Amino acid sequence: MPPARRPALRDLSRTWTDGYVGLAATMLAAVGSVRPEADARLLVAALDGLLLDQLARDVPDFEATVLRPALERLIGALLATEAG
Repeated sequence: MPPARRPALRDLSRTWTDGYVGLAATMLAAVGSVRPEADARLLVAALDGLLLDQLARDVPDFEATVLRPALERLIGALLATEAG
């Protein structure tokens, strides 16, 4: 990964990731997460992995068949774990 080898990209990547985590934490708090920051970091990491995998596999209809179901399951599991 280029950001791992180039400090300028590392800083930019960190800034973008922090922004995504902040947005996800806000949304997760709004739907009842009691650990929105931790849940957001997990969600963003999962999203990064899914998108990287899509670059390698080029799954047709990726959003509907892979991305949305995976994110719905992860978010549901995070919120269910906190409720139980």
